[in-house]
Amino acid sequence: MKLKRDKSQSKKYRIDEILQQKTFAEYKTLKKELPDALGITRQTFYLYLNATIDDGVEIPATKLFILSKYLGVEISELYNNEYFNKVADEKLNSST
Repeated sequence: MKLKRDKSQSKKYRIDEILQQKTFAEYKTLKKELPDALGITRQTFYLYLNATIDDGVEIPATKLFILSKYLGVEISELYNNEYFNKVADEKLNSST
């Protein structure tokens, strides 16, 4: 059984979206294991899951690497493309 929830385009990272593609048992297990694997608190993990494009939350590269290995995806797949577009637009506009 797969979990189905609305995909939020305002989230900076797709971690929860990727987790929701797992079976329910995998989803629950990973949500329990990942904070320990990352060396962070559950509160920080949930902050990462719910980080929006406009807030200042950034996941360190080493933690993104661990997440990508646990979830079986490339690091770039953890990011919401809307976030990449916003960053690129800001960089282009600031250099003109």
